[in-house]
Amino acid sequence: MHLPNPHFGHPPTAWRLALLGLLPAMSACSVDYGVATIDDAVPQLWELLHGADTDPEPLDILVNDAGDISALGELHSVSDPPIDVRLDAAFQRNHWGESTTRCQLQLSFSLPNEAEPEEVEEPEPDPEPTLEIARPEVPGTCAFTESDPDETGGGEGGGPDNWYVSGSLSGPEEIRLEGELTHWVLELVYAEDGKLRYELADCSVDTFPFGQALDLVVPSTENDLDAFQVDDAIAVGSEVVFAWPDGEEFDGSGRYKLPASEPLALHWDTPDGDPVLADGELPTSSWELRIHNAESSGSTYQWLYCMPDAEGFMELSAEDLGQLHFNAATDEETVKTNLDLHLSTQAPQWETPWARSMQVRTTISDGGGLYLDPGP
Repeated sequence: MHLPNPHFGHPPTAWRLALLGLLPAMSACSVDYGVATIDDAVPQLWELLHGADTDPEPLDILVNDAGDISALGELHSVSDPPIDVRLDAAFQRNHWGESTTRCQLQLSFSLPNEAEPEEVEEPEPDPEPTLEIARPEVPGTCAFTESDPDETGGGEGGGPDNWYVSGSLSGPEEIRLEGELTHWVLELVYAEDGKLRYELADCSVDTFPFGQALDLVVPSTENDLDAFQVDDAIAVGSEVVFAWPDGEEFDGSGRYKLPASEPLALHWDTPDGDPVLADGELPTSSWELRIHNAESSGSTYQWLYCMPDAEGFMELSAEDLGQLHFNAATDEETVKTNLDLHLSTQAPQWETPWARSMQVRTTISDGGGLYLDPGP
């Protein structure tokens, strides 16, 4: 799995030129979400570095047969423009495992702090009040946070989806992530915002790389551009499957009802085990149990975060749960909350060929609705 890599550690100069091409401006409503090829990305390296009004020589005459761009560096004192790499994996379920809300394995290349095409600078609005959500520091304990949605904007409720990755730069049409026994192919596609990313097509519970430490393998392109490889670039935790509560305990709406005077015992399985790195070590991983309560508008205003102290099990006391009080925006006495169990796994730190340090964290989660019933 871990092959010698003579290119890693040295910026692949010609490959860098293939990456440094911005997509033409396009409207989000007319984006084709099919596979993009390198031909779709027009190289504009000179314009990016020196401005659109400069009259450059054609880019191809600045690259010799060996792929050397030293002439470009000598002429313009720019030999190695930085490139940001973003790599992400997430698998999230809801309704106690009945529905998949997120399945993604994605990678993108971009320039640091790149702007949208024709973006106009506007004055920044006054910042909204922020709320720091308390997290437990000792295994087996919980931390509670409460806010006034009118003062804090409702915390985590609503807002744009910032989980997906995208960038304006492209390389080969496919990139591989190599596991111990098999590999996963990431295809070059248009993202939701009209930019580019590489992603696992038809991502599902059957195709997601649970329990795997993966090597990033970027092949050379048809233009003989340099390849590179990063061992253990990303580590993915096991699938998380709740054993208790199970389906027999749910009400008609798929929520679990619990008397508020009783503790909540949770059991879960991790059938895929931990990912194992090339040196035989395990990556850093952590568990966090999150229960949040929201107003009827969807604005979150109560958070109970807990840290499990045992593998596959945690019991929340009635006292901890009792900190979640009735939702004041409804007429029902039952406290309606949502529970999520998150497994975060962090790969070792590594460096891109452009001397950018990275450490990728992946997320696996499961959960569902929870009724805290005060009873008669």
